[in-house]
Amino acid sequence: MPMQWNRILQIWSGMLVFLQFSLIFWLFYQGPILAESIPGISIQFMGLLLGGWAIFVMGRKYVKISPLPLENGKIINKGPYAVLRNPMYLSILLWFLPIAIEYPNWLFIFKLLVLISVLVLKTLIEEKTLLKAHKNYESYRRNTYRIIPWLY
Repeated sequence: MPMQWNRILQIWSGMLVFLQFSLIFWLFYQGPILAESIPGISIQFMGLLLGGWAIFVMGRKYVKISPLPLENGKIINKGPYAVLRNPMYLSILLWFLPIAIEYPNWLFIFKLLVLISVLVLKTLIEEKTLLKAHKNYESYRRNTYRIIPWLY
Protein backbone atom coordinates (compact mmCIF):
# COMPACT_ATOMS: atom_id res chain seq x y z
CA MET A 1 0.00 0.00 0.00
CA PRO A 2 2.72 2.61 0.83
CA MET A 3 4.34 1.90 -2.56
CA GLN A 4 1.03 2.65 -4.32
CA TRP A 5 0.59 5.87 -2.28
CA ASN A 6 4.11 7.00 -3.26
CA ARG A 7 3.30 6.40 -6.92
CA ILE A 8 0.09 8.44 -6.63
CA LEU A 9 2.05 11.27 -4.98
CA GLN A 10 4.62 11.17 -7.78
CA ILE A 11 1.90 11.38 -10.45
CA TRP A 12 0.08 14.24 -8.68
CA SER A 13 3.35 16.06 -8.11
CA GLY A 14 4.27 15.74 -11.77
CA MET A 15 0.87 17.02 -12.87
CA LEU A 16 1.10 20.01 -10.52
CA VAL A 17 4.60 20.89 -11.76
CA PHE A 18 3.37 20.64 -15.36
CA LEU A 19 0.38 22.86 -14.54
CA GLN A 20 2.57 25.37 -12.70
CA PHE A 21 4.97 25.85 -15.58
CA SER A 22 2.20 25.76 -18.19
CA LEU A 23 0.36 28.52 -16.37
CA ILE A 24 3.52 30.60 -15.94
CA PHE A 25 4.27 30.22 -19.65
CA TRP A 26 0.66 31.06 -20.52
CA LEU A 27 0.73 34.16 -18.31
CA PHE A 28 3.97 35.34 -19.93
CA TYR A 29 2.60 34.55 -23.38
CA GLN A 30 -0.62 36.48 -22.77
CA GLY A 31 1.49 39.41 -21.61
CA PRO A 32 2.38 41.98 -20.74
CA ILE A 33 5.50 40.65 -19.06
CA LEU A 34 6.49 43.78 -17.15
CA ALA A 35 4.39 46.11 -15.04
CA GLU A 36 4.08 49.68 -16.26
CA SER A 37 4.28 51.70 -13.04
CA ILE A 38 7.32 52.29 -10.85
CA PRO A 39 5.62 50.61 -7.84
CA GLY A 40 4.64 47.62 -9.99
CA ILE A 41 8.15 47.23 -11.42
CA SER A 42 9.58 47.65 -7.91
CA ILE A 43 7.40 44.81 -6.61
CA GLN A 44 8.45 42.62 -9.54
CA PHE A 45 12.10 43.44 -8.89
CA MET A 46 11.63 42.51 -5.20
CA GLY A 47 10.17 39.21 -6.39
CA LEU A 48 13.23 38.58 -8.55
CA LEU A 49 15.54 39.40 -5.66
CA LEU A 50 13.60 37.15 -3.29
CA GLY A 51 13.64 34.25 -5.75
CA GLY A 52 17.36 34.68 -6.42
CA TRP A 53 18.12 34.93 -2.71
CA ALA A 54 16.08 31.78 -2.01
CA ILE A 55 17.93 29.82 -4.69
CA PHE A 56 21.29 31.12 -3.46
CA VAL A 57 20.57 30.19 0.18
CA MET A 58 19.17 26.78 -0.73
CA GLY A 59 22.11 25.90 -2.94
CA ARG A 60 21.91 24.42 -6.43
CA LYS A 61 21.94 20.82 -5.31
CA TYR A 62 18.78 21.28 -3.23
CA VAL A 63 16.74 23.35 -5.71
CA LYS A 64 13.86 21.29 -7.05
CA ILE A 65 10.55 21.84 -8.75
CA SER A 66 8.74 18.79 -7.41
CA PRO A 67 6.91 19.06 -4.09
CA LEU A 68 8.34 15.69 -3.07
CA PRO A 69 11.36 15.98 -0.76
CA LEU A 70 14.80 14.97 -1.94
CA GLU A 71 16.07 11.68 -0.57
CA ASN A 72 19.06 13.27 1.20
CA GLY A 73 17.46 16.67 1.58
CA LYS A 74 17.64 18.91 4.60
CA ILE A 75 15.50 21.63 6.10
CA ILE A 76 16.82 25.06 5.08
CA ASN A 77 16.01 27.65 7.75
CA LYS A 78 18.33 30.52 6.83
CA GLY A 79 17.82 33.62 4.70
CA PRO A 80 14.23 33.94 3.45
CA TYR A 81 13.53 30.41 4.73
CA ALA A 82 13.81 31.73 8.29
CA VAL A 83 10.44 33.44 7.70
CA LEU A 84 8.89 31.62 4.71
CA ARG A 85 8.71 27.97 3.80
CA ASN A 86 8.15 28.75 0.11
CA PRO A 87 9.81 32.07 -0.81
CA MET A 88 10.12 31.09 -4.48
CA TYR A 89 6.34 30.81 -4.71
CA LEU A 90 6.01 34.30 -3.24
CA SER A 91 8.51 35.55 -5.82
CA ILE A 92 6.26 34.17 -8.59
CA LEU A 93 3.26 35.97 -7.09
CA LEU A 94 5.23 39.22 -6.73
CA TRP A 95 5.98 39.04 -10.45
CA PHE A 96 2.42 38.49 -11.66
CA LEU A 97 0.26 40.40 -9.15
CA PRO A 98 1.33 43.90 -10.32
CA ILE A 99 0.49 42.91 -13.89
CA ALA A 100 -2.95 41.64 -12.83
CA ILE A 101 -3.60 44.92 -11.00
CA GLU A 102 -2.31 47.24 -13.73
CA TYR A 103 -3.85 45.35 -16.66
CA PRO A 104 -7.05 43.85 -15.29
CA ASN A 105 -8.06 41.05 -17.63
CA TRP A 106 -10.44 38.32 -16.46
CA LEU A 107 -8.59 35.55 -18.30
CA PHE A 108 -5.23 36.63 -16.85
CA ILE A 109 -6.71 36.87 -13.35
CA PHE A 110 -8.36 33.45 -13.71
CA LYS A 111 -5.06 31.86 -14.78
CA LEU A 112 -3.29 33.59 -11.88
CA LEU A 113 -5.87 32.24 -9.42
CA VAL A 114 -5.42 28.73 -10.85
CA LEU A 115 -1.63 29.15 -10.51
CA ILE A 116 -2.05 30.22 -6.87
CA SER A 117 -4.21 27.13 -6.27
CA VAL A 118 -1.56 24.89 -7.84
CA LEU A 119 1.16 26.45 -5.66
CA VAL A 120 -0.93 25.93 -2.52
CA LEU A 121 -1.60 22.29 -3.48
CA LYS A 122 2.13 21.78 -4.01
CA THR A 123 2.85 23.18 -0.54
CA LEU A 124 0.28 20.84 1.02
CA ILE A 125 1.87 17.79 -0.61
CA GLU A 126 5.35 18.99 0.26
CA GLU A 127 4.46 19.59 3.89
CA LYS A 128 2.76 16.22 4.30
CA THR A 129 5.80 14.41 2.95
CA LEU A 130 8.32 16.58 4.83
CA LEU A 131 6.56 15.86 8.11
CA LYS A 132 7.22 12.17 7.50
CA ALA A 133 10.78 12.65 6.23
CA HIS A 134 12.12 15.14 8.83
CA LYS A 135 11.29 15.00 12.52
CA ASN A 136 12.25 18.68 13.00
CA TYR A 137 9.94 19.90 10.21
CA GLU A 138 6.93 20.35 12.53
CA SER A 139 8.87 22.83 14.65
CA TYR A 140 10.07 24.68 11.54
CA ARG A 141 6.52 24.75 10.18
CA ARG A 142 5.14 26.22 13.41
CA ASN A 143 7.67 29.07 13.29
CA THR A 144 7.35 30.12 9.64
CA TYR A 145 4.71 31.22 7.16
CA ARG A 146 3.77 29.06 4.19
CA ILE A 147 3.93 31.67 1.40
CA ILE A 148 2.97 35.17 2.54
CA PRO A 149 4.62 36.66 5.66
CA TRP A 150 2.25 37.46 8.55
CA LEU A 151 -0.71 36.24 6.51
CA TYR A 152 -0.41 32.65 5.23
